[in-house]
Amino acid sequence: MTKLIKDLDANLKQLEKNNKTLSTKYEASKQELEATKAKLAKAPYEADREAALKQEFDQITKGIKKKKKCKLSFLRLKHVLSQVIAEKKHRYESLSDLLARLKFVYSDPTPNFNRKQVHGLVANLISIPADKAHNATALEISAGGRLYSVFAPPPQSILLE
Repeated sequence: MTKLIKDLDANLKQLEKNNKTLSTKYEASKQELEATKAKLAKAPYEADREAALKQEFDQITKGIKKKKKCKLSFLRLKHVLSQVIAEKKHRYESLSDLLARLKFVYSDPTPNFNRKQVHGLVANLISIPADKAHNATALEISAGGRLYSVFAPPPQSILLE
């Protein structure tokens, strides 16, 4: 029992010490509050300045709302454009599949090879005017497989893989 009383007495002393510290802090905060109130009472109230700040705040808020609307419009436009791009890409791929034999892909035969020397497949370099389109079949039959030969300047012999 005496031990319990001693423990309670120690706890009571600790609580009194904490209470004293808190009271001191409370008084200091109270004095600081009174000093701040006095400063505010001395400061002139600027109604015009407050109105100007409120108006500036309202303008900034309106600007933000406009930007949000613009951003939504931009996102819609981006979505539509991405759909158009996807359609064009699909169209390109389907056309390139139809013209697969006219594709010319090669690797450089030597380091520092000048790709500008290779002009491409003969079939890609020939164009037939619309009024002479009926001669296209004759050209294709007479040229045969040579239409798919690679055209490069004669002095340069090029080995392609």
